[in-house]
Amino acid sequence: MNAKRTRIFIVVVLAAITTAFLTIPPKPTVLVVDMDMPYDEVVRRSTYPARAHGVPPTGETGFATIDVIEPSVIIKYVDPRHGFELPPTKFAALTFDDAVLGTISTSPMLEALRFPEAVEVLGQVQERFKAGGWVPWVGNQNGWYDLSPEGQKALHAELLRYSQSDQWFNVPKRNLRSLLRIKCVEDCDDADDALYLIDVGIGKKSWYAWDGE
Repeated sequence: MNAKRTRIFIVVVLAAITTAFLTIPPKPTVLVVDMDMPYDEVVRRSTYPARAHGVPPTGETGFATIDVIEPSVIIKYVDPRHGFELPPTKFAALTFDDAVLGTISTSPMLEALRFPEAVEVLGQVQERFKAGGWVPWVGNQNGWYDLSPEGQKALHAELLRYSQSDQWFNVPKRNLRSLLRIKCVEDCDDADDALYLIDVGIGKKSWYAWDGE
């Protein structure tokens, strides 16, 4: 190989290495949260730069937000008895009143997925709720998602008809409620190519005044 070809080869290889390096996903950061955790404690315990993303507590209400809009962030819900860790996300919204955490909304995934892959994430998240002692809310005919082959078939048919499916969970004798949802976000009329997201919401029962509790 002559000198010119050697130089070209080196340039090509270096360019390939640079491209590969730039496409490596960044190491996830972590948001450490719990209901009623003070804003400053969330900031202090998290590796995600929470203070730089959102609105710090202001005014008499102490309202604040922390926003996630880029990959990838792991949310650790650290309730001593009912906590769990969610898969990495690039979207989350936390709200605070009186400078303490009141609600969490997130999609614990990095991209919309086709039904088989989305259901895998749904199952992972549901198992983490179960392990944390959450139980289906008795209202509105809630229950655990049936993810057996027949259950997945029924869920797929439901999503093709209604675009989303929700289940609500509580912690017994605690003022906590959570939402677990799978929803279609693209090509929803195409059974094979439709794309889905998983949503998770956590807050106090008192935030959901419409349920009559």
